[in-house]
Amino acid sequence: MIEEDEFDTFEELQAELDSLLLRIKLCMQHERLENMWMELDYINIDEAVKAVYCYASQPHDRCNVYKKRTLKEAASLVYFKQVEFSKEISKDISEHGLDKGHFLNAIKALNKWDEEPPYPLNDVQFFYLGIAATSYLKGESQHFGQNLGVEVISKRAGKIDRRLTDRHLAAFDVFIRNLKDPKANPIAPALFSDVGSRYGMSGSTVRDAYYNLDEGSYSKMKSHLQKMVENL
Repeated sequence: MIEEDEFDTFEELQAELDSLLLRIKLCMQHERLENMWMELDYINIDEAVKAVYCYASQPHDRCNVYKKRTLKEAASLVYFKQVEFSKEISKDISEHGLDKGHFLNAIKALNKWDEEPPYPLNDVQFFYLGIAATSYLKGESQHFGQNLGVEVISKRAGKIDRRLTDRHLAAFDVFIRNLKDPKANPIAPALFSDVGSRYGMSGSTVRDAYYNLDEGSYSKMKSHLQKMVENL
């Protein structure tokens, strides 16, 4: 127990932190080799820092459902997201060019924060968001991202679905509840109804949203989380 009148110096903490980050990096490298995770060529200190962030931060939670993740879970999440980002950025640049591709990749990373465990953006993503923000705030761009080649869609086809995000969040809540405690929360009408009541929607709406997850961006995350839990 640390007494209130006891304290470390920043210099002492810095030395301990540097040592701890190096140890986390080495541990992540060992896990990568042991589990044959070869999609990512290397693990550096940046990944160790992100693992600490993902461990210390609480997952986004509207319904007090998610439990605090372990450091091992956090490290696994960092590995998964790094691989995902590296694959997506190649596709985005190929389809949209360098600047617009990087910018859209950063927007995609932000777009998933309410639906997946919080994960810090990388330096390149922040850089392109910063370029767009500076241009917009200076009045050089009429809309966010214009200076990087993003066009304005003046009129979206069809009716805007204003509850799409809520349905995604409700469906992911069902998945997380079942993943954490499948005996207490089996995939059944009762679970859909319970989650639906928290989001102001029917159990059948939550059910349909849940079974549509495999067709969307959640399928890879679901598969990864399931494997991660099995290996714990």
